[in-house]
Amino acid sequence: MVNNWVQTWLAMAMLSSGCLGAIGLGEGAMGGAMKVVAEKVTFDGAKLHLVDNVSITHGLGVLTCDWAELFFKTGPGKETETVPEKIILRGNVRMRLSDGGSIDADQAEIDCLALDGLFQAEPPKKVACLFYLDGDEGVRTPIKATSRKMRVKMRSIEQPKGGTHYVISDFQGEDAVTIEYQQPVAPTPLPVAPTSTSMEL
Repeated sequence: MVNNWVQTWLAMAMLSSGCLGAIGLGEGAMGGAMKVVAEKVTFDGAKLHLVDNVSITHGLGVLTCDWAELFFKTGPGKETETVPEKIILRGNVRMRLSDGGSIDADQAEIDCLALDGLFQAEPPKKVACLFYLDGDEGVRTPIKATSRKMRVKMRSIEQPKGGTHYVISDFQGEDAVTIEYQQPVAPTPLPVAPTSTSMEL
């Protein structure tokens, strides 16, 4: 049985054929509610199909592309989960993580449960991945890696003030691999409150 909340959101999104559809899907283990936006949206109870100007705000980050399919866990007598277990992306794929990391590719398949993604590019283009290595005193070293095919592993980090964000923890490139270490980035200093000076005459 399809979750009534999901069904209601989809119905609202598709009231006007050809218009931009925005759908909110409930909170899950990936940290917060998920939102999808696309020109065309269809749903068959287990798979959400998105076409043109696709934007997916997910616990992993913001995903944009031309075409996407989100696969939801379902089974006999069970309601459809509101968080996808797999996402497939095609055309101008870009993934932006909350820590500033990013991945650009032509196509991608992301396993949301294993926090694992396979990204590919059509020659002569290459997958471009930007991630950060954390050093002492908050200094972060940006690393840019490129290859025709890249498997990326992510991990979750609990924040001191609550909440979770996801970072790239490992990658494996295949075919025409390059790795570039960039200039380390110092942490942004906190603003200093202005001090006032008074003088008595």
